[in-house]
Amino acid sequence: MLRRIGALALTLALSTPALAGGYLTNGLPLAGQPPYTSTIPLTGNERVPLDTLLPNGAMPQSEAATLAQIAQYMAQPIPPGVVCDGTTGATPTGTDNTSALNAAFAAAKPYTAIALPAGVCLFSGTLNIGAKHYFDLHGEGKNATILLYYNPSAGANARDLVYVGGASYATIRDLSIRSATTMISGAALHLQFCSYCWVLNFDFDEYNEAKTIWDGIWVERPGWVTVSNYLLRGAQDDDAVISGAGLTDGSNYDAWFLGGKIGAAGHAGWHLAGGFDGAHLFNTEVTSNNIGVLVDHSIAPYQTLEWDVEQSYIDYSTQSNIIVDESLCQGINLGVGHIGGNITRARNGPNILVKNWPGCRLVIDSALIMGAVLGSVGDGIAIQDQSTILSIAPETIITGNGRYGISSTLTDGTTPAKFDNLYSNGQVYSNSGGVTDGNVAFTKVGKGPVNQIAIASGFGTSPSVSAGYSTQGFVINVGTGGTAGDGVITMPLASVGWNCKFNDPFQHTAESIQTGNTSSSVTVTNYSFTTGAEVPWGSGDTLAVQCVPR
Repeated sequence: MLRRIGALALTLALSTPALAGGYLTNGLPLAGQPPYTSTIPLTGNERVPLDTLLPNGAMPQSEAATLAQIAQYMAQPIPPGVVCDGTTGATPTGTDNTSALNAAFAAAKPYTAIALPAGVCLFSGTLNIGAKHYFDLHGEGKNATILLYYNPSAGANARDLVYVGGASYATIRDLSIRSATTMISGAALHLQFCSYCWVLNFDFDEYNEAKTIWDGIWVERPGWVTVSNYLLRGAQDDDAVISGAGLTDGSNYDAWFLGGKIGAAGHAGWHLAGGFDGAHLFNTEVTSNNIGVLVDHSIAPYQTLEWDVEQSYIDYSTQSNIIVDESLCQGINLGVGHIGGNITRARNGPNILVKNWPGCRLVIDSALIMGAVLGSVGDGIAIQDQSTILSIAPETIITGNGRYGISSTLTDGTTPAKFDNLYSNGQVYSNSGGVTDGNVAFTKVGKGPVNQIAIASGFGTSPSVSAGYSTQGFVINVGTGGTAGDGVITMPLASVGWNCKFNDPFQHTAESIQTGNTSSSVTVTNYSFTTGAEVPWGSGDTLAVQCVPR
């Protein structure tokens, strides 16, 4: 069967095809046959078996019969009775297209393309596309073709506006969905049990200052849905929400949001709401929402598996930019979350807040995790689930945050056991409270950030730490006029302590040796080779240091 209807399957106004060896090809039109509009990809050298084009695998007896049947299922004009003559505003007027559109959807056979003209297409009840297969609904473009819902009747504000249930290989594209009625539930577009479906070049309520939409797009229990080139803005609840039904259900995998903008949601911009495997947010700006990205199970009470925020810009959320609050994660192999892109300027909370992700892995390789330019009140990353397995890429910069770069203090201010599941760390510096809140250990990472290393006492006059990337490689400058033969270094927190090696490349008459350590400090003493006694370092001496947790 065809598996490429979608972005590659939007070839329009093809000439009527001819037959070649039992296949439909993109040939020249036969005499007397008009061109038709197709959603079948017949460009280049692609060939489509005829039995995929005709219902129930029926094979035609002649080329003429083939063309007639294809014309029946493919080229559909604007449905009868559909008139997109509506006005906009709080009380729009015009033709109510609900009955005409639903009649067209009900009558649509496989391989039907329904075209909507430019204009405002008013409707007053749910548009039910239903379980259509190889189906295409398209307008003349975002903001050109507008499906506008309006119904002031009591109880008419609690429904889905457009519903697609059980469809496969279906495309909705080049149109906008809006509402002049302020909804209290339901979604602008609800895709349920859809397999290999595409929503392309789409928006709901662009610059929806009135916030009339409740939820924007709801993708529920799909088998691969792609939303691309979109603007989702101003929903009262979630701009985009995704949910499944857990591991035992076959329809709960792969939703792709590719290349768009999500903003001004009253609850969450992109909400992964439970029971789902494989949700992907890619190349999207998510800005000015209450919460930018939320991962929980508030709709479907089942475990969430893989999710991915990649090459996206999550910015300026009222609370946190990303909140992970999924307590049902079981720590199995597929319990993995991934955060990439820039995560910046959360206004009243951490940029990334992990409340619950028990025993599951979180991989962060964002280029930048930064607080607001004019000040912020939150951490870069706050981990409140001590069992989360966290890895931060070495190139990730965590800076400019209003509290700590990485913290593990609970919201009520209590300090749990040390967070000791950090397996790699980024570059953490210039955060108001410091690198960590003192409750993050670096035992498993094998190294801590050099920014947490400082001179506590000893060495010489004005000693300093420099030229390092982590605890596994940094330099101590003992200072000018050195007189001391020992010194104490403040280190990142380790559960047990530190083992350090010191090398003085310019002094060959003494040896610097670790003589003491705690979970957050190391003591080093300089001993003479000849007498074994403690001796001071020379002025300007440097020590090359390597430290690993015990």
